[in-house]
Amino acid sequence: MRMRMSPEKSWVGGAILRYWNSVLLAGSLLLMAIFNFVPPLQGHVSVLIFIAATAGALLLVELRVDLDREFGARKVISYDSMRVARPDIVRRMHDVIERGGPNSTEITVVGGRVITVMDILRDLSSSLHSPPRVRSKVTITVLAMRPEYLEKLRLPGDLTEPESTIRNADYATAVRSSRRELLEMSRSGPFAANAVSVRFVEYSFVPHYYCFLLDRKYLFWGFFTWDSRTSNIVGPDNPCYFVQASHPDFLQISSWFHDRASLTTSSDGRA
Repeated sequence: MRMRMSPEKSWVGGAILRYWNSVLLAGSLLLMAIFNFVPPLQGHVSVLIFIAATAGALLLVELRVDLDREFGARKVISYDSMRVARPDIVRRMHDVIERGGPNSTEITVVGGRVITVMDILRDLSSSLHSPPRVRSKVTITVLAMRPEYLEKLRLPGDLTEPESTIRNADYATAVRSSRRELLEMSRSGPFAANAVSVRFVEYSFVPHYYCFLLDRKYLFWGFFTWDSRTSNIVGPDNPCYFVQASHPDFLQISSWFHDRASLTTSSDGRA
């Protein structure tokens, strides 16, 4: 027969486990004060000093970790590139998908040629558990440059027109391949098993930014720039930034990206 612990005892036990180093420090200091006045016990004071010093050091470490966590949640974090941020992007996407609430979970991904984006989504698919742990229906909307637009795109720079034509044709082929792969991922495999559906939207303009907007909880983003040497736009190699909902300006920042993506989606990807 199991004995049930009363709520009061359970609460006390939980508090002791949570603040064990503080309890140990306070207890050691109290015993040190008592032992100093009891001659037979004074020989044990050195042991209590060691215990108190260890508990104090651990307490300082815990306070530092808590402060870093608190202030880290309230600042914008930067990465050297989207590729460097890739593991954290996958981890946050995985967290949003598996911890989703009772309502549907929305993830919006804005890319260009979506080559690096596809690597991230493949990592995400591999990370999902089987049997499924997803709590709600998940929709991932991926925005990419329209292949037909890419094939005709000519950017100024040092690359010759024939070279640019061949390169952009390869990009267009990559986007078409990504579209087929993502739609297949939503029909079978880990995405399908975890109720993750994919919507693929194409647009016809040169992108200004890339982003991963994760259910209005997390946002990774960066900007596209132009490289005259390669007559090309650069995105994944540029710095990537991260902010979460606890940041005081998160709503304003994320709303801009959400609204731009929604406008592109609703206008059928035409500027």
